[in-house]
Amino acid sequence: MKFFNIIKDGIKNIIDEAQYETIYKPAGWKIADVSESTPKKTSAPHDEIIIKNTEKMKRKAPQKFDDNLFRNDL
Repeated sequence: MKFFNIIKDGIKNIIDEAQYETIYKPAGWKIADVSESTPKKTSAPHDEIIIKNTEKMKRKAPQKFDDNLFRNDL
């Protein structure tokens, strides 16, 4: 069984050939390396979601908090 080291938008993952062909290749992931042995550490899809959401939060500009308790037009 082949395992692929894949990368997309700075996120790295190690998956097998079947998963790559069905899930990751249509989504635009690229192969960085191919190995025949079992991987030491794999990342779960949950980890990818956390990384993506963290990057989105860093890019989003902070907004001014307003709970409408005080009026400024006095």
